[in-house]
Amino acid sequence: SSDVCSSDLASHLAKLRIPEQKARVKDEHTTHGESSFGKKLWCVLIVVFLGGIGWQMWKLNAYNNAVRQAKEAGFYWKCDDAISLIQQDWHNAFKKETWGEHERVLDMRGVPDLSRYREMLHHLNPTKLHARGCNDENLDALKDLNALQRLHLYNCHALQNVDGLKSLTRLRNLSVSGCLKLQNVEGLKTL
Repeated sequence: SSDVCSSDLASHLAKLRIPEQKARVKDEHTTHGESSFGKKLWCVLIVVFLGGIGWQMWKLNAYNNAVRQAKEAGFYWKCDDAISLIQQDWHNAFKKETWGEHERVLDMRGVPDLSRYREMLHHLNPTKLHARGCNDENLDALKDLNALQRLHLYNCHALQNVDGLKSLTRLRNLSVSGCLKLQNVEGLKTL
């Protein structure tokens, strides 16, 4: 009789354990599904993060190549951006004015052709540009220089129109001198 009781007890315990085991298996599947989603999410975040770093490295490389090209062409380039200020003195990293907008000056004396330097101009994105002696008939090379605020054109003898300036919404100061063939200034109406 004690064997019957113990076998009944064992069967009851076994019955009680079966749902517990099923619940445990169900929880493992839920946890596995949730961890699979978590892994996918982390993978996506890592790919986005690395893509962002790659994009910034490409932009930095393109900027450095543009600076090198400007110097090799004999142009004057001055840019007191945050990085160069911090390189001069690390205390600048903690100053508010370090992180504001800085003047970027490009002086292209004796440039024969602005369109030849279009890519360089867009990577440097100057706030102030001097062009002297260019032989361009138009200023299409300056289109979409979104930081340009001051433009000085001197002795650009072939210049006929300034339509390329239409997209320069931040342009506040324009100086044109010695551009004797200039006929069309319609591009200035939208500024």
